[in-house]
Amino acid sequence: LKCSNDTLRQPPWHQRLVLSEPMPGTRAADEEKEPGTSAKRPRGTGAAFPDVSVNGESWRSLAPGLFAEHGVVLLAKALSENELGLAQRRAQENVNEVLSMFILRQALGQIGPEEQYNEINGRDGGWYDIRHRFHQEPFATFGECGAWVPLVRELLGGEAVLLGCGVLLAIADAEGADQAWHTDGGHLFDGAHLPCHCLNVFIPLVELNGANGQTQFILGSHAQGFDAEGEVSATTLVCQAGSAIVFDYRILQRGCANRSERDRPCLYFTYAKPWFRDHKNLRSAQSILDEKLDAE
Repeated sequence: LKCSNDTLRQPPWHQRLVLSEPMPGTRAADEEKEPGTSAKRPRGTGAAFPDVSVNGESWRSLAPGLFAEHGVVLLAKALSENELGLAQRRAQENVNEVLSMFILRQALGQIGPEEQYNEINGRDGGWYDIRHRFHQEPFATFGECGAWVPLVRELLGGEAVLLGCGVLLAIADAEGADQAWHTDGGHLFDGAHLPCHCLNVFIPLVELNGANGQTQFILGSHAQGFDAEGEVSATTLVCQAGSAIVFDYRILQRGCANRSERDRPCLYFTYAKPWFRDHKNLRSAQSILDEKLDAE
């Protein structure tokens, strides 16, 4: 993917965010960053959460083992500066084309906050899942040739396929709520833990920090037989824009509320083994663009 110099013009998403107070409600809320790591540790304790980040070529020796044990791994600087600038600009264009239409129809009482369309879905916690035009460039090239793809093929096999690409957008809301804890998919069979068959790659298009919220994970919860009712702790990843968070479909995770002053966009790619069919996350066939034309 070749980028011209004009792709370095940064959209509003690139501007720094105003810090707010820590979020209450989880053990991960009262935490501080362990220097030099991607994870955080509870404030006032000496125990650090496992570091799941890798840099440069270290992924070849470290990432597969970290992923198998914890269900998530962080790849630093997955997008170059040029690629990040291009992704920010094109993503914002795609989002703007459908989000304003969705919000307007919602304000008019024509649809609910979690209405489902092919191009855009409403989610709990003030989130939007937007796939409008994300099959086009530069995202098509990223999905096939991104810096994270070799790791994806290492984890899923050389025949791994891309199921979908889009942006998860957390709207800025001082009164916003965290998402409910959830998995994106379940185990294939009861009673047996099998290697990963489907995974997500999150590429935050802004820095993830304590103000705009991050994605939290329960490390190891992707394993068959994990006791989610027992004593567990949430691990929060802090990272720069353009990093890649690779995680197992089966891991418990949630997006934290965005209590900053700017929206938080996160590019995502979903990959799977070629035989897998994701019946849990099917997209609606109805188009919000067709409904707009009908209204006119």
